[in-house]
Amino acid sequence: MYLSPAHHWGGWKFGCNGYTEDINMPLVAKKAASDLKIRRYKVRVGAADPDENVTRSNGWGTTSKRRHIVLHSNANGTPSCPASVDDKGTQTYYVSATGHDLADDLWDKIGFESPGVEDARSSDVINKAFYELTATSAVAAYVETEFHDWAGGVTWLKDYDTWAWRVGYAVDTHLGYPDAPPQPQRQP
Repeated sequence: MYLSPAHHWGGWKFGCNGYTEDINMPLVAKKAASDLKIRRYKVRVGAADPDENVTRSNGWGTTSKRRHIVLHSNANGTPSCPASVDDKGTQTYYVSATGHDLADDLWDKIGFESPGVEDARSSDVINKAFYELTATSAVAAYVETEFHDWAGGVTWLKDYDTWAWRVGYAVDTHLGYPDAPPQPQRQP
């Protein structure tokens, strides 16, 4: 698995309540990578801009099980930090049929956990030609894990210990490994 956390060409992306996507999503990737390693996957985590992450991912070799997962948080670009949500929660993107399956599993395992408004799967799993989806040689999916411009979204995003393991859960489901190690359940 190659995890590519947010690192933007045009500078850092800020949310409300002190949230910075380019700082927080690498922490999510680190936690998800740790969980994937426990599940016995070989994992690399990108630490550069999308060009470098694609180059590193493509240089890793090819196998039928290799995946490239882009991890981001989302925003509408509003400077406020409302208490209620006007945004959708998790959205995933793909370009290939197998990428669609991976994006669908990521949405299924992460989306219902995120606090934003979830639409029907058909409107939140989207075919879109984002650079990291079209330039990588691996099956790829792009995850916008929640909106970082509202208070509830930021609180959830920063509590990645309770949800980042779901990346591995989605990969297990996608690759058909039902006997994956059990994961901690979120406390009510």
